[in-house]
Amino acid sequence: MTDQANALYLRFADDLERLLSSRLTAEEFESRYRSGPEAQVLGEFIGSISHYLADADIRAREPEYRSMQECEMRLLIGHLRAGRFDHARRIDFLRVTHDR
Repeated sequence: MTDQANALYLRFADDLERLLSSRLTAEEFESRYRSGPEAQVLGEFIGSISHYLADADIRAREPEYRSMQECEMRLLIGHLRAGRFDHARRIDFLRVTHDR
């Protein structure tokens, strides 16, 4: 992987962390990844990230579901930062990933 590609994945992980901590809104996140090289990175994870973004209302009313999705987001961020992209791609935010 090139340094530029690695930097994109690290920036993606940083933005996911900001999203998780409410320092970045879903709209801001989506806007950043709408076009350019960033869109390609998101394209790899669009299915899973779409579930997370769409489930804000469920997280608000179901603490267990919120906890599961937040744990999965932290796991995804960790995999991205460590370069474990094959593991990162297994996270779908619908259930606990068992092959951590």
